[in-house]
Parts: sequence; C-alpha cells; structure tokens
Amino acid sequence: MYAFIDGPRNNSEIHLIDAVEKILLEKKNSFMALHVERSEKNLSCDAGLRIEVTKMLSKFEDVIILEDDDVPSKFFLSYMKHIRFNL
Repeated sequence: MYAFIDGPRNNSEIHLIDAVEKILLEKKNSFMALHVERSEKNLSCDAGLRIEVTKMLSKFEDVIILEDDDVPSKFFLSYMKHIRFNL
C-alpha cells in the first residue's frame, strides 16, 4: 500500500499531519508492505492527487484511490479484484 500525506496548509496543522502518519504506521502490520510519502508543503487536493496518481500509474497498471474520509465496505477489495479480472 502506498499512502500519500499532503503537507500542512500552515504550521498549526502539523500536529494533524503527524497524527495521520501515526495512525498509518500503527496499522503497518495490516498490509504486506506500507510506503508512506509525506509532502513537506501543501499541494492542495487537486494538484497533490494528480501528482501522486500519475506517479503510481507510471509504476502500476491498476490503482485504487481512496481518500482519508472514505469508508469502504468489507467487500470492497474482493469486488475490485472481481472487476479487475473479469473485464
């Protein structure tokens, strides 16, 4: 899994960014591999997402994009695998 954390909009948000990274690292054992990339500056949702998706598509044929506030069903990954291999 690759996780991208956008940088803070201002210094008062740094603790929020730290908290997100901490949560990811606490769940590290839930994944075969976890790669966390943290931006030093705020790229904004649109620009940051475009940059990171482009980077991932240069490495992988398929990607699944989830935002931090998405809560997928427990069947989500099974469904995505079904779609991937049955199209």
